[in-house]
Amino acid sequence: MSLTPRIIIADDHPVIRIGARSVLTENKRYNVVAEAASPESLLELLAKVTCDVVMTDLNMPGEQPDGLPMLATLRRRHPEVRVVLFTMTTSLRVMQLALGAGVMGLLDKSALMEELPDAMSSVVRGKRYVGRSLRDALGHFDLTQLKARQADDLSPREADVLRMIAARHSVSEIAAQQNRSVATISHQKASAMRKLGITSDVELHLYLASGGFVR
Repeated sequence: MSLTPRIIIADDHPVIRIGARSVLTENKRYNVVAEAASPESLLELLAKVTCDVVMTDLNMPGEQPDGLPMLATLRRRHPEVRVVLFTMTTSLRVMQLALGAGVMGLLDKSALMEELPDAMSSVVRGKRYVGRSLRDALGHFDLTQLKARQADDLSPREADVLRMIAARHSVSEIAAQQNRSVATISHQKASAMRKLGITSDVELHLYLASGGFVR
């Protein structure tokens, strides 16, 4: 990371972007290199602008998906970039998945400016920061323990399927390699997702991208 961390701010509300930029650049500790107002503009900027940290809202209208799919794309394309997420969501599951996807900072949007300096300071030092108003909801969230506990519920076959999906194999490829039907592999994948409390392929990707599936 550069001596003066380079930051991209992404939010569809100009007032939020202006406020965040003002707070971050006040003492010249950070360099805001660009701003984005949609998922596609954020991804376009990341393809051509070098940055260390992305501050982004979870929900932004645009041509490309926002929310968890956007986080999955960020993780896949730019794994080296640290992410600070500010959001109005009250979904515990979404917040857990965001942290599991590698989000380093998680802030309630209503308290953004107040906590932003502390959050950014922690994130640039490689430490996770969860906003004060979110800590009670998340409790002592430990991704490693959560994953281990949930993974214990999986059968060996289900665990094998998830390991291969984590290695970027498709259901058809897994079926061919294991000499089983696509329907069988699909059933085992669905069963594993149900046991893990995962309801979509995007959630599954975030879960598997959170440090590797191990069982």
